[in-house]
Amino acid sequence: MKTKILATYLPQFHRIEENSKWWGAGFTEWTNVSRARPLFPGHYQPHIPADLGFYDLSTLGPLREQAELARDYGIDGFNFYFYWFSGKRILEKPLESFLESDIAIEFSLCWANENWTRKWDGGNKEILLEQGYEKGFEEGLFADLLPYLRDSRYVRIDGKPILSIYKVQELPNPIESLQRLRMLAAEQGLGGLHIIAVETFGLQTPEDVGADAMMEFPPSGTPPEARLPAPEGSPPDFTGQFWDYSTLVRHAAEKKDKEFIYYRGVMPSWDNSPRVGSAANVFLNSSPELFRLWLEFSLSWSSAKAANRAQPLVFVNAWNEWAEGAHLEPDLRNGRHWLEAVRQAKQTILTPVEEIRKRIAKSTDALGYNYMGEELVAIKDRSLLGLLQSLSKEVNFNNLKHVIRLWGEDKTGRKLLTSLRSALNGVVRVRYRAWKPRGYLRESNVLESNWQSNVLITCHIYHEGYTQRLATLTQAYSDQMQFLVTTSKADIKRDLDALGLVNLRVILTMNRGRNFGPLLVDAASEMKKFKYVVHLHSKKSTHSSLAFSQAWTDALWSPLAENPKILERFVSLFELEPDLAIGYPLITNLIHPRHFGWAGNYDQARSWHKENDIEMPNDPIPFPAGGMFFMRTSDFQVILEHGWSFEDFPPESGELDGTTQHLIERLLGTLPISLGRRHAVYIAEKDRFTDDVSYVLG
Repeated sequence: MKTKILATYLPQFHRIEENSKWWGAGFTEWTNVSRARPLFPGHYQPHIPADLGFYDLSTLGPLREQAELARDYGIDGFNFYFYWFSGKRILEKPLESFLESDIAIEFSLCWANENWTRKWDGGNKEILLEQGYEKGFEEGLFADLLPYLRDSRYVRIDGKPILSIYKVQELPNPIESLQRLRMLAAEQGLGGLHIIAVETFGLQTPEDVGADAMMEFPPSGTPPEARLPAPEGSPPDFTGQFWDYSTLVRHAAEKKDKEFIYYRGVMPSWDNSPRVGSAANVFLNSSPELFRLWLEFSLSWSSAKAANRAQPLVFVNAWNEWAEGAHLEPDLRNGRHWLEAVRQAKQTILTPVEEIRKRIAKSTDALGYNYMGEELVAIKDRSLLGLLQSLSKEVNFNNLKHVIRLWGEDKTGRKLLTSLRSALNGVVRVRYRAWKPRGYLRESNVLESNWQSNVLITCHIYHEGYTQRLATLTQAYSDQMQFLVTTSKADIKRDLDALGLVNLRVILTMNRGRNFGPLLVDAASEMKKFKYVVHLHSKKSTHSSLAFSQAWTDALWSPLAENPKILERFVSLFELEPDLAIGYPLITNLIHPRHFGWAGNYDQARSWHKENDIEMPNDPIPFPAGGMFFMRTSDFQVILEHGWSFEDFPPESGELDGTTQHLIERLLGTLPISLGRRHAVYIAEKDRFTDDVSYVLG
């Protein structure tokens, strides 16, 4: 029997009188989302919507787009929150518009029967809108539910409409109230109701409250062992809690089977700091890969348990809980990766539950992830986590995982590792991605004597500390090699000019569009004069720790500029293989393969390809992540001749994705593919090149 996936849907993305009164004029959920700020270095906040933007649910258009997107990726329906307070409806407009529409997606309702409070916790303090249960409330509630329950799109179990209730145990007499609702439904010819109690606040079985089933609702039920110490740099007044997502997934997979009807629930991530700030519950180490595995387990478990009973369901928390960090909708950092995880899980041929349990156990052995979600470290003994976390502070890095990732590259880290080696006894290990190319490119050392005159090295320097690095590079080649440097800082230009290098030209320009603005505005005309261009820049990832940022920079700069004879090898390879268009280092040991996609740049990319009459490749896509590369200029004329201006690049606001520069970075990888050309990927650990770009598949 096919398992349906229902995603919880929050309708609070439009203005209502009550919210304007309580929180300020014009308040919607986007107000909390957009004003969120990181709690510690590398904390991913704010979450900024990508494909659907900051939509307004007072009109039907966004809901129609949401339904289409959900269906495309395997979501069968929305489980809308239904707000009813003693006869008063609130946030009802999106639901009413949906009911009157022809939007083709299934749906159900969840009665969110908790107080609205100033602390967003449903408690009994600072109540804004109280949930009361006067005698006979069931008739009023059912009358408002009835138009939805009759709708042909409404989800049914054994012919009965389903109704989930968030805090059913808070009803004065839940067993009597639920039976009364069933009778009212039967009187209307609906055959009754299939009532689902949400597993919250200690509820043990549906029988305790007279419900027909129970719904798992993470993060409710997270085990105590999932608690994590606060990351370095967290606010001193932080009163919330940090949790490990991977432990929650493992706990969910290892639950004992229930003797009642139990609907599994999953969540992509969770972080309610946009709502409550320093009192937040923040889950670390979530990733689309682990979410997909959790969902795959839930689908297989549900299908197996439902063989001889009601339609199996799996609930996702949530479709659009943006202020709680739980959303499948695309954002600028992850793009559609959460949705893609749903599609992959649903398309997977059902695997035995025990096999998936083993895969989850193996995956969740790893507690070490960098801030971009890549698994780097496996810790077999979880009791050592606190010890290692405290030790990380001694080497002055922001995050334990970076210490372990980098301790082989840092002098202090090597010393620490040596002293711990016998005590750890293999408990900690660095985990690199085990990707092997299908083959390597052959190389030739045959070069024209004046090959250097065919190469221009461009470099944009904004951050300090690169003057000497660039000087070393210029001195490594003869005066035939030309260097074009852009910078927005007069002191950097002065220091470079003082080197007195005849082959170095420095342009004082704007720092807009990061490295790509100066490259395409100031250097494009010069680039077209050369057969090959190398592009470098003073990369610094301000959203990551300094250690990780430096590791990323080194992983790009060193292979392209500081590896002995590397430029000669690039040129000879491209001369030998005329259909090679771009070359760059492989860095999947730092950047997860799932980041090789259009992400928040999809719409802009679609417009660009249509404008230039070029077929747009589908995800995943290979590109020089980090923006440093070796290129054959003739293959990029459509970009170089575009006539860029700085107005094409938005002012820098620390964006992680979705800007013109992020689009260009991806076009450098996809344009050659669209033109039938190839990439040359340099694998530093093998000191060899490959044209195999299958690493983007993960």
